Amino acid sequence: MTVQEQTEIKFNLNWYIKVKLTDAGFKHWKQVDDRMYATLSKSLRDEHTKPIEHYKTKQDADGYVKMQAWEFMQYFGETIVFGTVPVFSPDIILLPDYLATTPQNQP
Repeated sequence: MTVQEQTEIKFNLNWYIKVKLTDAGFKHWKQVDDRMYATLSKSLRDEHTKPIEHYKTKQDADGYVKMQAWEFMQYFGETIVFGTVPVFSPDIILLPDYLATTPQNQP
């Protein structure tokens, strides 16, 4: 049975996804990190705080950022509110590990 023939796919939140962030999405990602780093000592905070460009370098050639699904939920879950402008494209690419190792996906 191929993946296309299945009606359900079990997805592990540790698997990777690819998502396109808007400028507001990159800004939000940085703000979440900055809040976390704010609890550190000044020297550690200075060492770990990154400019917005650091986050934008995480994009691939198609503009997608790859991260684990749980990490995406942790960073962007609070932005998913009815009636608000999304900070990422609703089209998310799932990258489950087992699909990467099936014969039809081998080069």
